[in-house]
Amino acid sequence: MAFEVKEINEAYFNACNFESLMRGIHFAVFLMALSKIYTGPERSSRSRQVMTILVILFFVMSTIHHATYWAYVRRAFIEHGETAESIADALNEYPVWFTGTTSVSDANAVLADGVIIWRTWVVWGRSWQVTVVPIICTLLTIAFCIIAIFQTVTSTSFGAVGVDYATALYSTSLATTLYCTAAIVYRVVLVGKHSRVGYRLRSYRGVIEILVESSMLYFIATLFALVAYVSSGPASEYASAFWTAITGIAPTLVVARVAAGEARPNQTWNDARQGGPVLSFLRFKKTMDEANNELGTMSTHTHVHTEHTGAYVDDIETSALPKSSTSLELQPQKEKLNV
Repeated sequence: MAFEVKEINEAYFNACNFESLMRGIHFAVFLMALSKIYTGPERSSRSRQVMTILVILFFVMSTIHHATYWAYVRRAFIEHGETAESIADALNEYPVWFTGTTSVSDANAVLADGVIIWRTWVVWGRSWQVTVVPIICTLLTIAFCIIAIFQTVTSTSFGAVGVDYATALYSTSLATTLYCTAAIVYRVVLVGKHSRVGYRLRSYRGVIEILVESSMLYFIATLFALVAYVSSGPASEYASAFWTAITGIAPTLVVARVAAGEARPNQTWNDARQGGPVLSFLRFKKTMDEANNELGTMSTHTHVHTEHTGAYVDDIETSALPKSSTSLELQPQKEKLNV
């Protein structure tokens, strides 16, 4: 019993500290994303506003969850810190304010699922058929989230008896991330193989593209959270803290990558969908510059060649004309000069 109490107290305390460290990482990613949005390639003001709102929402909701979790742990260790048993008892209690406020992590997860679904839609050439399954799973996640919060706050049963809707929430969110991750990875590899120029998928930038575009980190965090929650041990607190932080960090990285212009242009995915040739975006600007330089050089040579050719033609035509005709052509010019 004493060992279980100590394990519970350490799990909550260490999970709170771990989430604090993740807050620092998220803050750095948040600042980087904002800088990329306003210093990256030119885009419409509406696009910048949408990206800014998304990045701020992810950061604010993750921060609210961390602040609530910190207050909950502080309440147990400070206000009920007489003995280790009293601390453990306080940690096993879930006040309404704690459950209601920490539900922002579920909202963050739904928003993160929306971002990864949007990225899947873009990567697959704006095909809605690919996004039907993850959209349905996300709608189920929203429903299970509302039911789970209602059950916890009111301590009443709802729906099917014996169903753990929190597990269902994690499961549908995992299904969304698994589907979208597999779809994006397959698409990136497929387009990378058909690229005429650019980097290989085995390169450093190729690996980063796969990891960020597919939100692989978000999938791993969701899987870890589901397994830990089902096992229902103190380790689930670490998984919950990690999952809560990643639901804000992973989509922020996706937005930052798009804002910085490091993602493939939308036309690349559309060309790949239509079966046309794919030109790597890493070489596109350089190729256009080389083409412009070549065209400039060709036009310069053509201009010089035209001048020499024109002079040569004039000499030939003048020499080929009879003297009388030459004098007749030159006579009006002399008359104009005399006038």
